[in-house]
Amino acid sequence: MDKKENSTSNTPLGNQPTPPQISFQVAAEWTANWRTLFPGKTQAQCFTLNEIAQVTNVNGAVGVRAYYGMKEVEGKSEKEYTLKLFLVAVDANGNDILPETGVIVDFARPCPSYCGDTNILNSGLPFME
Repeated sequence: MDKKENSTSNTPLGNQPTPPQISFQVAAEWTANWRTLFPGKTQAQCFTLNEIAQVTNVNGAVGVRAYYGMKEVEGKSEKEYTLKLFLVAVDANGNDILPETGVIVDFARPCPSYCGDTNILNSGLPFME
């Protein structure tokens, strides 16, 4: 990763400023790019607040890291994989808090099929100001 892109990598997480938020228009553009590049693929994951709290309530946690993984689909003649996203707590030094003292949460519900109502982020509807 480019050092410029990751300029806060040496700053402990507990000391980092609040990151800037992106605009609705930027989020819509990025999700549209994803749908164009990966049509028919998982475009989002949904966690409940309770599931996120399981990670954020770990002793020493100041953040959460999301990992991507690929789970092999059982019972297929050819290897097929499903995209998985799971969460782990992160300490003030940016280190994962692993299951010896933390938890790993993998209850993400993929979109599609768990997308909610149609909107610009999940379907590309025109942006309405």
